[in-house]
Amino acid sequence: MHKLDKVKVKIENIEPLIQAIKNKKAAVYVGAGVSISAGYDDWKTFLEKILKDYEKKYPNAEFKIAKKIIKSGDLILAAELINIETNKELSKSIKDIFQRKEPSSLHKELIKIPFTFAITSNFDDLLEKAYSNPGSYVKVFNWSEISDFFAHVKNGDFGILKIHGDSSIKSSHIIDKENYKNSIRNQSLNSQLLNFLALNTFLFIGSSLRDPDLLNVLEEGRLIYGKDFGPHYAILLDIELDESFKKYLDTFLGIRVIEIQTDKDRTEVTTQNIISFLRHLSGNVSSISYSNEEVSSMNADVFIFNKLVKQRLVELRKALAADKTSVIFIDSRELPGLEYLFVDGEKSLIGVKFATYKPKELRTMIKDFYSIGYGKQQTVYLPNTKNMDDIYRSSEQNEMEKVKNETLEEIFKEKYDDEKSVLITHLFSDGNCIGILLAESNVTDAFTEGHLNTFRDVSLLLSALFRKFELRLNSLTEVNFEYNTQRFQELLDTSFQLSEFELSYLFYKIDNRTGRLVPYFDKRKVPSKQKKEFFYEFGDLSLATHILHSNEEIYFDDVKDGVKKGRIAELGVDNFNIEGSIYGTPVRVGKYTSFILIAWSRKKMPFKKARISISKMAHLISNSNYDPNYEIVFENAEKFIDNINNKLKYENLTNWNFLKKMHSQKIEEKLTKEDALIKIDSLLKFFLQGLTELHCNLGRVRLWIRDGDKEQFKCYYSYSKENNVENEFKDETTPSKEIYCQYTERRFRVNPYAIHQHRTMLGQEDPNTEKLKKDVDGKWIVGPIVKRNNDGVPYHLLGYISADNHYIIDGKPKEKRCTEKQDYFQRYAVDLVAGMLEPLVLQILFLEKKKDN
Repeated sequence: MHKLDKVKVKIENIEPLIQAIKNKKAAVYVGAGVSISAGYDDWKTFLEKILKDYEKKYPNAEFKIAKKIIKSGDLILAAELINIETNKELSKSIKDIFQRKEPSSLHKELIKIPFTFAITSNFDDLLEKAYSNPGSYVKVFNWSEISDFFAHVKNGDFGILKIHGDSSIKSSHIIDKENYKNSIRNQSLNSQLLNFLALNTFLFIGSSLRDPDLLNVLEEGRLIYGKDFGPHYAILLDIELDESFKKYLDTFLGIRVIEIQTDKDRTEVTTQNIISFLRHLSGNVSSISYSNEEVSSMNADVFIFNKLVKQRLVELRKALAADKTSVIFIDSRELPGLEYLFVDGEKSLIGVKFATYKPKELRTMIKDFYSIGYGKQQTVYLPNTKNMDDIYRSSEQNEMEKVKNETLEEIFKEKYDDEKSVLITHLFSDGNCIGILLAESNVTDAFTEGHLNTFRDVSLLLSALFRKFELRLNSLTEVNFEYNTQRFQELLDTSFQLSEFELSYLFYKIDNRTGRLVPYFDKRKVPSKQKKEFFYEFGDLSLATHILHSNEEIYFDDVKDGVKKGRIAELGVDNFNIEGSIYGTPVRVGKYTSFILIAWSRKKMPFKKARISISKMAHLISNSNYDPNYEIVFENAEKFIDNINNKLKYENLTNWNFLKKMHSQKIEEKLTKEDALIKIDSLLKFFLQGLTELHCNLGRVRLWIRDGDKEQFKCYYSYSKENNVENEFKDETTPSKEIYCQYTERRFRVNPYAIHQHRTMLGQEDPNTEKLKKDVDGKWIVGPIVKRNNDGVPYHLLGYISADNHYIIDGKPKEKRCTEKQDYFQRYAVDLVAGMLEPLVLQILFLEKKKDN
């Protein structure tokens, strides 16, 4: 197990540095020592070596003074003299020599710490090479572009500032006194460096901190800001330090020293000690960054599983300083079948179907690795896959312990034949193993305790993501889109409320795996011009995607207005030949939005008020009680709607026509109050008793109507299925100020839908419990009956339906419990009927008021 050896690395309290990195308030200053680790010489050695070459190449040149100045330490002046004697040959040499090498292991460890920006005094291109990935570009600025660099960093983008110039730009090289004065002594550069140092915590690495001009800036910052300047940190070698220098750095510059033990004969040991500290720092940063992280997008309706998993793996790779991270999800709870393999690393195989990528060794490894865990979450760490002497394993949240396990050795020997560090852990959901998570590094002993904590945290996040995805996927599998589109079209075409509009519909299925909306429709009523598969990405412009993002219904009297306002895509309008009014709504199955419903009139008629009925019927059908004996998911909802429509239309044509006229407010018949109420009571029976019949199966139902100008509601009709009793509670009243009535009064304008109510909602039982013979611990459904304006906005509560499953058992009221799906179905059925009763209740109130007058 990799641990920081405090004998080799002596550090002060680095908690402020860790917090600064986490809060994106930390920067790194990279000096020549880091380039030396890649094989470059320091500046003095470089000048001495190149001077020997120039003496042969330029025999008539005068280099004696330059040699003396090199020994004295004034390297800038020496470089200026050499450049003059060689006719600026030194500038050409810098451009050539300092672009030859590749980043060292020190560079690779350094860039894995998420600094906000980097400043370097080096000419070479090693730092930008290290930060570059395929498809990514790191912006580099030289000393003359300080204002541009400041704007770049302020915008939140990572960048590199080269304060001594860039090897690829000859004019930027600081190798003569004039350029030197124009750079580090330039007031703009000087003041901006001071700002950076004042507002960020710096880590100095590869710098001896002997540059007088850099020290002047640091001293000025300390004088201006006092102890609020810093703390900054510097990685320095023990041979460069004494107690007086350490005290000077701390007291006068606000720099705390991270002391690295050196080995004069083996520079590789020194580099490894620095790497050891960088891994320690990386581990601590990753652990604190992920321990409090929340996945807010997990609960969003715009949930794209592939994208979220990829994002997690990319972040995890950076946080762990790993070369590759992978997650393998099992397609069922039966091992060893695999569904999706996500890899972030060199190959970037994100979301590759197992059908096209079949790594047998991974299949075997998961199966064997799972059997080792004995059903518990296991985390295994191999510091070196070529040498299996060290294997660490933890169970659940226990500390990592060294183990000897021949099975583990066999698994990893088959997969890896080179030296790597590997982390692997189970992913669990609902107590079942649903996959594994891996992290790999091409260097041995790469991970610290902090990295392991991060690894475990991300495994929990991925497990939660998988669970969320499963729940959403389950809600979709209960909707048979191919069949439902046709039957839904037929049902709504026969609905007394909607048939006159001749509506057409699209169901946009939400594919949460890939982030697409795919339309399903009745091809007999909705001709499509598109021959290829038609779909929208979640980020595309369309009415369906707008509804998905806003999670709200939307209506336009004219589809052209929606196009002008940037809510509707012309592509979809043209493809489906949409004209006139258009309406869209999210439809939830259980807790999740499963599809988007789009409707428009083939007769080009406005249907602003009718959209409420469309939405309620769509929700009812989608949340139908699922019976495994039926092949069609919404069989019960279909029969429930057919039952109401058929009884009205075919058994009593007079009532059907009466209701249609009443609903359209075109009643021309002159009826006496008694005749009208007889018709209304007959219709009420159809609707309310229908809620208690086989396809909805509620136990009892009551209709409450506002009692004139009195501050109360009166029970107008009630029915109990248990003993086939009508109007057991007729004329019972309940005050408007009663706590549950008040709740309905308050909510109906913003939530005019049926909901379940329960005593735990408001902290006390319904005051009507005893007289209505309700189970004191049971729940009930309340569906508001509301009057809406021409825009369909509810503005007046006419009354409400109250329904439950309470029966008298052993002389006491007791609720018969339903499944969650039955609960949803009954709620939407009450919701649908409440909408149908609006014209009836309005007519009752009108007749009652006429009578009083």
